Amino acid sequence: MGEVGKYPMFEYIIKSVLGYLSHLNKSALNRPILAAAMDEDKMLPKHRSWYKRTDSLLNMSWYKVSDLNNDLIKKDFFVKIKRSFENFWKKEIGEYTDNSGKLSFYRKIKTHFEFEPYLNHIKLFKQRRCVTAMRISSHKLEVEVGRYTNKNQNYIERNKRYCMLCLENFHNYVVGDEIHAMMTCPVFQVHRNKLLRHFEKKYVRFSLLNNSDKCLFLLSSENDDINVVSKFIYHVLSYKRPRFHANCHPPL
Repeated sequence: MGEVGKYPMFEYIIKSVLGYLSHLNKSALNRPILAAAMDEDKMLPKHRSWYKRTDSLLNMSWYKVSDLNNDLIKKDFFVKIKRSFENFWKKEIGEYTDNSGKLSFYRKIKTHFEFEPYLNHIKLFKQRRCVTAMRISSHKLEVEVGRYTNKNQNYIERNKRYCMLCLENFHNYVVGDEIHAMMTCPVFQVHRNKLLRHFEKKYVRFSLLNNSDKCLFLLSSENDDINVVSKFIYHVLSYKRPRFHANCHPPL
């Protein structure tokens, strides 16, 4: 939802409910039977009264049903609902400095609740999907797969979710996370060199960044740059990886 900047269905449901209530209030002026039915609904207990339940929704923003007659207040109410969800979203994403949890990588890329331009710039669906997967950690890199392996045994610490490509091909014990896959894994060095040359030629200071910042820069690119990045990420995520196993430990 953060990538496309879409609010939950809850907001649109509230809009429909309040729009229908406004319609009823106007229609009841010339329809006595409808007005009587609405008055009867208001007399019912809260758990049975549609009007009272609707009023409780408005109370979340310190408004009442009667305020709906004011278009400015109505608009302000919906703005508050959106802001409330954005604050909730930011809280769930977590602080930029927090390096723990599934969203540790995403919170460093995504700082605002808005539609991401790369979704329009990348035309090929398979490449666009891979960029999204890398950004939100919805992939099969070991740092993510290791979260769901060994469920009936001991918890696998993040720093022990080793890259199986490096382990089996080079006997290197290094965490198989997004930064490693994009910036240091030897298996992808040839394709990575082409990617880095493109950015080093175009952005003079790019080579001065550390691997973490380079990775964030690449995944935040737009226009033609993100298409170059998407091809590389597609190669990384579509590459056949050895099956992850937790019983591997570096030599003493």
